[in-house]
Amino acid sequence: MKPFLVAALLMLTVRLLAAASRVDPRTREDLADLPDGLVLRIEAGPDGPTLTLAKEDGVLTPVAEAASTLADLRIAYQSLDDAWKAFTLRQSVLRAAADGRLDILGSDAMPAVELVRHVLRLQAIFLPRSQALRLGVPRPLPGLAERMALAGRILLRAAGPLNPRSS
Repeated sequence: MKPFLVAALLMLTVRLLAAASRVDPRTREDLADLPDGLVLRIEAGPDGPTLTLAKEDGVLTPVAEAASTLADLRIAYQSLDDAWKAFTLRQSVLRAAADGRLDILGSDAMPAVELVRHVLRLQAIFLPRSQALRLGVPRPLPGLAERMALAGRILLRAAGPLNPRSS
């Protein structure tokens, strides 16, 4: 059951990341320095679920992947249990990386830094302030009105098509 739940949470995370890159001006600004065509893969353990995002036309887009798809950046949890802790918000992305439970593999560290900032921004928007602070989301956090407005726009976008050509 855990592999299925991790796969569902990973899919939700990838869709929220992609949607936020379309509707949140700060996220778009953070991603602006990354080159178009950049491929990011998130792996939940060696035999766990894997999802891939590509930066196209300035936004992140989930892509169908083949086994041969090369990623410019891989975010790889050491085990399914480590991914479970992160996706159920029992451990922050920063703590997982510091404890060696999350490997960030690629020739350039900047995309990894931007992706972590993107995840922290999502946590700042969607989580209650106390939980966001516990997970290490940097201050200042957006105000409640801004968080609610952004959360609504991101959720509406994530529920629809994420292909820029179909929107």
